[in-house]
Amino acid sequence: MSTMIQKAGYLPLFRKPTFITMWFAQAISNFGDGVARIALLLLVTEKTSSPVALSIIAFCQAIPAIIFGPVAGVLVDRFNRKTIMVVADLLRATLIAAVIWAPSLTYLYLLAFALGMLGTVFNPARSAVMPEMAGKENYMAAVGLIQVTTQGMMILGPATGGLIVGLWGVKSAFLVDAATFLASSLSILFLPIPEQKQERRSSSFRNQLVSGASAIWNEPKLRFIFGIYTPVILVMGSSSILMVDYLRNGLRVSPQQFGLVEAVLSAGLILSTALVGQFGQKLKPGKLILNSITGLGLASILYFTRPGYGVVLFWAWFIGAADGLSDIPINTLLLTHVPLEMRGRVFAAINALGRLGGIVGLAVAGPLAALFSAHNIMGSIGVIVCLVGILGRKSPSYAELNKTTFEVSRE
Repeated sequence: MSTMIQKAGYLPLFRKPTFITMWFAQAISNFGDGVARIALLLLVTEKTSSPVALSIIAFCQAIPAIIFGPVAGVLVDRFNRKTIMVVADLLRATLIAAVIWAPSLTYLYLLAFALGMLGTVFNPARSAVMPEMAGKENYMAAVGLIQVTTQGMMILGPATGGLIVGLWGVKSAFLVDAATFLASSLSILFLPIPEQKQERRSSSFRNQLVSGASAIWNEPKLRFIFGIYTPVILVMGSSSILMVDYLRNGLRVSPQQFGLVEAVLSAGLILSTALVGQFGQKLKPGKLILNSITGLGLASILYFTRPGYGVVLFWAWFIGAADGLSDIPINTLLLTHVPLEMRGRVFAAINALGRLGGIVGLAVAGPLAALFSAHNIMGSIGVIVCLVGILGRKSPSYAELNKTTFEVSRE
């Protein structure tokens, strides 16, 4: 085994029982989410044939992170994170199982909202404790492994969910999801998760909310990351909807061809994430982030040419790969500069920003595509993203980022 793999690869992670337990908890939970996602969509379509209902479900899942994300971040930093994760998983297991007895459309809307709310609390809590589970020297590899697992379960979960629904009915899929949340909570319950500084609880809730924003604003590198990430996520949030419109209404592809595009995108993301997690410790983070953003823009500019199906397949792979190249260093750099007791607020802000991009995409992508056509909007998005990647190199923080190591803050 090479020295590089021993020091910075995935192998050291599998020698850490606490990390492996947390990784298993997330993997099985993500798998259950994939199963339930298909079951929820199928159950909604059984209740109504209106596509509006599906949009409402998506809105109910996304809106809690946007509205309550900052508050959830304070809660994660204020109270014991292990307790938060265990309680959130148990509540999600209960709510999912209750679908069997109350499968009305109204309950499904409330369920989607509640699951979004609990995820808004659980996800930053999990992200905040991962460095201690993996060890600071292995954190980039840990993020890579988690991302690969998440993407893999996004493929495996829905496929299995469709099989379960076909064999035993839609309600059985919800039981599987409830069981995965229960297994996750039991796994986390017995983990020795360190607690953040408790004296911070003496501060008022409002002061802690403000201090989280200040932690981002007062650190130039964090301000730079949020500054380039915000416009990219807002405009790229429209791309998934525009891609569907272009493929189905523009190119008239079959469902099988559309599914292949989704699979190729996921494959690109999984591959690049795995490579960055394995070898990214040796790369300059500033260049890695801005090169991937520029690549996202250049690939999307191709849409001005009204590309055929083969080019769209290349675009999907490239978009997935570029996304994977930037996601790991961004998350690692956030933890490099964020003290343990403030991580919940920062990761809640990132989660809220991502959800906001999805909501903006849902709101504006359709009307813009109707007015100017999907391929022109996709090309315009590419120009904006490309400019962000190019202009970001002019910032002094870009040069500083390239000097940054991936040592995780423990203050």
